[in-house]
Amino acid sequence: MLEDFRLKVFMTVASRGSFTLAAKELGISQPAVSQNVAELEKSVGAELLVRSRGSVALTPAGRSLIEYAEKIQYWYSAASGLFSAGDGVTPGSRIRIAACTASAEVLLPKALARMQSVMPGHSFSIVGCDAPSAECRLRLSVHGQQIPLGESRTIIRTINPTALASSADPGLLNATTAVQVRPEYSFACWSGYSEKLPPDLRSRVCLESDSVPALLQMAAYSQKVIALAPLIAVPDGLKAIPLVLPGLAADVHFLPSDSFVQTRLCSILRGVLQDI
Repeated sequence: MLEDFRLKVFMTVASRGSFTLAAKELGISQPAVSQNVAELEKSVGAELLVRSRGSVALTPAGRSLIEYAEKIQYWYSAASGLFSAGDGVTPGSRIRIAACTASAEVLLPKALARMQSVMPGHSFSIVGCDAPSAECRLRLSVHGQQIPLGESRTIIRTINPTALASSADPGLLNATTAVQVRPEYSFACWSGYSEKLPPDLRSRVCLESDSVPALLQMAAYSQKVIALAPLIAVPDGLKAIPLVLPGLAADVHFLPSDSFVQTRLCSILRGVLQDI
């Protein structure tokens, strides 16, 4: 399998927070772990980890590299999948993905389109989040404080920022935040956000829906309605003003079944969802 072992060691140390635990997980000696990290730091020309007694932490350079490292390892996995026989999933079999409405509408169309170019021959079925059986489940959780990715193994990314999406001239809105939107405009709000809005904004919500496309269509039909939706979902036909709602985050949880998690297809799907 294609991989950069130094990156793998670095990512393992970062996730485990310890050279000793990383060595045990990788099945190599602790000096070998230290050597691989030192070689990687020399290659990039920056210190990636801060060593302290019994633990390590990412430096700012390390935090920047970890995002690229995950994508690099994903593409190595994808390349291996193209040329390796047998990934645990029979080509032509249909992979069932149980997804919440927002995940199915916002993330999966782009992700599955890319999957077809990376691993053709597989088909997918998107079913409701409560479907009794599925190879993997995808859901969003919205909360008032962003959870660092390392604190939950199921969180693969955070959808941020939000956007004010409108068919009106952005100059008419005269706003860079939702609070600044002039009072004659109403909001069509994704239900994942609505309960987290401050009372003054909630009082201006004219439509609340699990369906992100429904909100965007309403904004397209009425210049007096502004969609409050994930920026990633806003089409080119609407004008979007990016914003970050203070303390609000929408985390994407990826939950594969015990059998599917062992396959390369699962690893590649996870990487695609992180990368789009």
